[in-house]
Amino acid sequence: MIDMKYRRLDKEELNALEKEFIQFLSAHSIPAEDWEKMKSKTPDEAEQWLDKFSDFVFEKTLTDVDFMELRQPHTIQIVQVNTSPFLMRGIRVIGNQHINFLDQSSPKTWQKILQEHGGKLQTFQATKKPEKSPNEEKFKLMNAGYLILKDPRLFYTLEELQTDEPT
Repeated sequence: MIDMKYRRLDKEELNALEKEFIQFLSAHSIPAEDWEKMKSKTPDEAEQWLDKFSDFVFEKTLTDVDFMELRQPHTIQIVQVNTSPFLMRGIRVIGNQHINFLDQSSPKTWQKILQEHGGKLQTFQATKKPEKSPNEEKFKLMNAGYLILKDPRLFYTLEELQTDEPT
């Protein structure tokens, strides 16, 4: 039994990556016929190959991640995870229950709601030095509900807002 760094891909994830799994097995000199025999005759060994493939997929995926985001109804946290320490920038609503960051509305919409109902937006930031490898820390963030963010514009907008705030 190998120690997994991440987790086993579920059946749906494995099915979606069938082509890549075949290439993975091929790269390890395991042809299709041998894989079928292994699954029936030495299932523990087949399980280990699934674990190795799962770790390989997570390692490759997480290596390419630069930003992760956690949205809650009244708070957004975006973490830049391609730096050490990680840099988190966030925004929260104070005194206004009408803004809901989960609805994917735009900053212009937030401004309109604030004008109509009062309250304010507050930015914040923090840093965190990874305790484990950066990819393992990214995986922990995923397990805590953070999603991979492809478009970091809001992160940079928050950076500009924080730079403009009085000290």
